[in-house]
Amino acid sequence: MDKKRLTTILTLLVFGSLVVSSIYVIVRMIMVSVGIPVPGDRPESDYVLMLLQCLLGIFMMLLPGILARHLSIQVPHFMHIAFIVFLYCAIYLGEVRDFYNLVPNWDTVLHTFSGGMLGALGFSFVVILNRSDRVPVNLSPLFVALFAFCFALTLGVFWEFYEFTFDGLLHLNMQKTMLPDGTPLLGHAAVADTMKDLFVDALGAFIISVIGYISLKHQKGWVERIQVRVKREE
Repeated sequence: MDKKRLTTILTLLVFGSLVVSSIYVIVRMIMVSVGIPVPGDRPESDYVLMLLQCLLGIFMMLLPGILARHLSIQVPHFMHIAFIVFLYCAIYLGEVRDFYNLVPNWDTVLHTFSGGMLGALGFSFVVILNRSDRVPVNLSPLFVALFAFCFALTLGVFWEFYEFTFDGLLHLNMQKTMLPDGTPLLGHAAVADTMKDLFVDALGAFIISVIGYISLKHQKGWVERIQVRVKREE
């Protein structure tokens, strides 16, 4: 199976799972609001979070196509597949199937992986901002790697802003500042989940930045294989 066909199949499967999950969550929210008991029901706030994440996931699934059409940005098939698998693991398995609570360190693994993906995207931004087809040779490999690391870590911080904001607006618990029974945590325990996420974001970004530095320093070509490109007009 070629990469393009695999990407299309995975996209349809994950997109379909998110759409079906959104419908399922809306139905369960209605049943909870009218007092219809269902075995294995969760608190209403959990369903609000699931719906929010599914809708965000659906938008993110459409984003590569939007960028390709309007900004002429090409995402390598490897990166596209990794992105789709990440969304499936983070939203469908993590939120809908409750892997965040059922599988130890599920959230930690995904944050580490996302830090690496964002680090790889940071290398691409250097190329895009310099309007070239590859990392400009006049830039220091150390500078490019440092930029990619800082870029990934900055987006990780913005994700924590997103969690903090919607936790406050919708009374959710994405930052794990409360126990499952609603008991608020205090002091160090209240920020432990957020800081752990940022630490592993940094770890994933650091690993990719080191790999990218070695690639650029010794011209291995690894960065070019995962590089997001802008189509050039003939």
